[in-house]
Formats: sequence, structure tokens, C-alpha cells
Amino acid sequence: MTILVFNMRMDAQDPLLGFTTDWVNALAEKCDKVIVLTLFKGDIQTADNVQVFGLGRESGASRAQVVYNFYKRLFKIGKEERIDGCFSHMIPRLTCLGGPWLRVKAIPLVQWYSHQHTLSWEQRLSHRLSKRVLTIGADTYRSSDQPEKVRYVGHGIPLHRFQCSKKDQEAIKLLMVTRISPVKDIEVAIEALTLLPIDLPWECTIAGGCPSGHERYEKKIKKMIVGRGLSRRVEFVGSVAHSELSSLHERHNIHIDSSHSLNKANLEAMASGLIPCSPNHKLMADMSVSTYARGNSKALANSIRRVCGMTVTERDALAALASRIVHQRFSLDKMAQVIMGEFK
Repeated sequence: MTILVFNMRMDAQDPLLGFTTDWVNALAEKCDKVIVLTLFKGDIQTADNVQVFGLGRESGASRAQVVYNFYKRLFKIGKEERIDGCFSHMIPRLTCLGGPWLRVKAIPLVQWYSHQHTLSWEQRLSHRLSKRVLTIGADTYRSSDQPEKVRYVGHGIPLHRFQCSKKDQEAIKLLMVTRISPVKDIEVAIEALTLLPIDLPWECTIAGGCPSGHERYEKKIKKMIVGRGLSRRVEFVGSVAHSELSSLHERHNIHIDSSHSLNKANLEAMASGLIPCSPNHKLMADMSVSTYARGNSKALANSIRRVCGMTVTERDALAALASRIVHQRFSLDKMAQVIMGEFK
């Protein structure tokens, strides 16, 4: 079986999209060949049966040039290969461009899409062109048009990158891996830290980059930290390559999450053995002792206090449970099986 993949970026070192390399390699384990058309081709670390073709963003190609490169490569692939299925990851524009050709060729198209806000016209069109739309849960994608196409599948975490290790539970080392963006509701976490008891000895690391256009929000958050008197306890370390996250996890034991849904960064931390103080998503029901009502900074502060009030043995047990949940329910191998199952 040969699978075609559309995605935004193939760069193993990219802090936000480095994980797409793992997804492609996971698919490659379950088929004969994977061919990737990506907007940006960077550091390629793929299996031998993977071919990656960049569409020119890495060299400054314009939108028109990207479209030209896309069709030129797609038609060439169509002549040289027998494609059994196409997987489009978070890039409805390429789904729209390639969807009609795929439909004519009777090649099933499955897309992954997750977004909190209203669907764009591109995503509405790509929804119609797809056989299936895979997403995290009901809070990350809904469509009144052909709702039967939507399938909720959680996340796919590459477990080989995030191995559970025993943490130093004596110290309180908080970690927040997040994009510095308004949608992540970072203010909730900062307010929660402000509400922690003065005599509670904690330190917090915030790791994540600020997307272009969100610089004002980043300044707001940093000003908020200074204004709340937290600058000595909270450290910003900026973007961290996906391949380096595990080493960051090693130095912390609690992960704070204030985002709107089941967050990939939170699950990665859990896989590494960090206790999640995160929103009480229904798929996190087994971690109710450490989760909280989303958007409620007081509830998050209480969650952190509960975890800190546990004995070392209790925290070790909770960390092991967190890792076990990810291994049992959210492995990338299971996600790859789901994706490949749509092409059979």
C-alpha cells in the first residue's frame, strides 16, 4: 500500500510541528511507501520508505509558486505511483487543491483537523471532499454538514520519545509547555500561580514560542508575571525542539495546562511521568484528583495545592497512572492504525 500525505512542515527540529515526522514514520511502518507533499521541507529524519517533496516555502516561494509546485508534483506522482489513500494533516488548503483530483482517481482522502473556532470556507470545502475527518474530540471540531464523517480519536503520542522516569518528588518543579498565544489562556495559569500559598516552595518553567502576530500577547503575559511578583519563580525558556522535550520533562514533575481541549503537550508530559494539572476533559476522568474546571484559575491553584500536599509515594503513584493512561489510550501506533484503517 502506498499513502500520500499532505502537511504544513517536515522538520524534525521544529518546536511546533516536529511531531509530524513521527506521524509520517508511524504510517510508514504500516505500509509499503509514504510520499509527503509539504509546504516546508527542513531537517528530514524519515524511514527509508518515505519520500518528502517540499513545495517551496523553505526557499521563499510565493502562494502561486506553491500551487504550481503542488500540482506539478501531484500529477507526476499520479503517473508514476499507484496511490491507495491520502492523509491530509491540518492543511485544508492542500486538501481543497488536491481533493478533486483524488476524487477523480477514486483515492480516499482522510484529513486530521483540530481547531476551536468557527470553520473557514476552506475547511468546510475540505470536509466535503474528505471521506473522513479525524479530530481530538467534540470540543475541537464540529460540523453540521455531513457530521457522520467526523471521528473522535484523541491524540497520537510517540511513546519512544516520552518514556516514564522516576521524578524527584521532594521539590515542586512546575512546567508549562505551550504556544504563547491567546487561545492557550495562559492568564489562567499565571493567576493560579499568584493564588498559591506564599510559603509553598515552587518554581515554574514556561517553554514555548510566540507565533508571528501574537507578540503583544507575549508582552502582556510577561508584564503580568512581573506585576504579580512572580518573576523570580517563573522562567521563560522559549521554543524547545520536539526532540528535546523529553530532557525538559526530566527536570520537572508537574505539568500545568490551561488550554481549551485535550492538549498534546500535556499528554506528552504525562507519558514522561509528569502529573497533569489540566482541564477536566472527559478523556481525563481517571486523573480527576489533579484536573480542574477549565478557565478557573482558583480551581487550578487548588489542583496544584492538592498534588503538592500528597506524599512522595502518592505523587509517584499518580505520575505512574498518568503515564499509563497515555500508553494505553493515546499512542501514535494506535493513531496510525486508525488512519490506515480508513483506507481499507
